[in-house]
Amino acid sequence: MPDNNERLTSSEISNLWTHYIRETMQICVTKYFLQIIKDPEIHKIYTLALE
Repeated sequence: MPDNNERLTSSEISNLWTHYIRETMQICVTKYFLQIIKDPEIHKIYTLALE
């Protein structure tokens, strides 16, 4: 059974935080683009990316 009392290093925490911020920002940007894109083909690509 793994020991769950091991603490993350500052580098690991930083990597997790960076990944979270990047993914959250990408969702926000994609949703914004979906509101302003007029080309149906590009809209399909962004819809797929959001899924």
